[in-house]
Amino acid sequence: MKSKISLLFLLPFLFLVFNFSFSNQTFATIRYVSKTGSSIPPYTNWATAADSIQKCINISQAGDTIYVANGVYKELIVMISGLALIGAGMDSCIIDTRGIASSYYDGVIVKDSCLFKGFQVIASNQIGNGIKALGQSFVNEKGLITMNKIVDGVGGIWVFDSDITVKENFCLNNYIGIIIDYSNSLVTENHIYSNQKGKGIEIFDLAHLYCPVIQNNFIETNGTGISSVLGPRSLIIINNIITVAEVGWGIIIGNSTDTARVFNNLIMAKNSHSNLGGIGISNQPRFISNNLILGNYESEGTGIAVNGTNLNLVEILNNLIIGGEYGIYSDNNPSGTLPAFYNNIWKTGTKSVGFTLDSTNLSVDPMLVNDDPTQGELDFHLQMFSPLIDAGDPNITDLDGTRSDIGLYGGPFGRRYIYQDLPPKVPVNLSATVDSGFIKLSWNRNTESDTSYYN
Repeated sequence: MKSKISLLFLLPFLFLVFNFSFSNQTFATIRYVSKTGSSIPPYTNWATAADSIQKCINISQAGDTIYVANGVYKELIVMISGLALIGAGMDSCIIDTRGIASSYYDGVIVKDSCLFKGFQVIASNQIGNGIKALGQSFVNEKGLITMNKIVDGVGGIWVFDSDITVKENFCLNNYIGIIIDYSNSLVTENHIYSNQKGKGIEIFDLAHLYCPVIQNNFIETNGTGISSVLGPRSLIIINNIITVAEVGWGIIIGNSTDTARVFNNLIMAKNSHSNLGGIGISNQPRFISNNLILGNYESEGTGIAVNGTNLNLVEILNNLIIGGEYGIYSDNNPSGTLPAFYNNIWKTGTKSVGFTLDSTNLSVDPMLVNDDPTQGELDFHLQMFSPLIDAGDPNITDLDGTRSDIGLYGGPFGRRYIYQDLPPKVPVNLSATVDSGFIKLSWNRNTESDTSYYN
């Protein structure tokens, strides 16, 4: 009987506690912004949509979603944590910050656990950033910045103290396309184009605490593609395509980055005037594998440059370097040795400086499907009978389980594909002379490994 009285006594209190918790739960709300709405709070349909993005944000709370219609919105935006802000599309839904601020500013501030999608953000002639993802130190913030276009900023997208993912954005004519600052962010599938002599992606981390990943991005710049001079504890750079338009480097990794892995990147000069530097690294642990560095056959440039006095921490394996003045350049190297094995260096002025390449390294025609832009679409897959097939480091395997190929598509981060059996290239510099009743033909000898005679 005593237990029954106790239970009856507690029931009203349990009801009160349950009712209080239920009544204080927050429910996500969908709100709208449009230039044609009546701008009546709480902006929960298109007819009453807010005429200002920030006005709608100011009455929102974490978990809300705001849809923004086509139009030009002249304002600076500060989001709240946990908000989804979705524009109608990067070409038609525009946040124009020009003329709003006269000194350094951020056009859109994205807080932790936010989604920012579907906008064009126009900065003001390189005096401000387009988008800044702002987190809190030592807090693992998540979120997504995706499918936006950012134009004319000092930084197109600046991630600071946040682990937000940056994916499928277009960064056009910003001095630095994307800045990753104290962050474990994934930066992937972005398109970065600039005629500024700045950088495509720059990574900072003076605390050496973070491990960002940079993969599958397309970068075209007049400066440096990816730079980590003051870098993180660990850095992965994989499967990016980098084009250097004038004078610059594809990838630079300085002393302050503890460990870096640079795999399967394509770095190439845009035209015959480009002075291309491929990959520049220091003597901390650096693993440089299966990259293709395509310079110009008759211009200056270096495929891979290594600086340091303790180069045993470096591995340079399975890379293909074509063109330029130097293949692999080892500076400040008193030992005269460098762990550079199973690379192919082709049509460079000097294959190695500061050390001697061993016999595992090749200098042969790689037999790419097409590395000449005048002959159609570039294609860097190996042809059947290429001497680079199964010629890489025997401790590294391709995706099909065979020994690694040398070049862009070899190794565990490469691709499976069928080798094409193409005819040899058409002979060049063909000439004919008449001598004692005979016609003498001459031409440049073909370099493909499957060409041993002519008919």
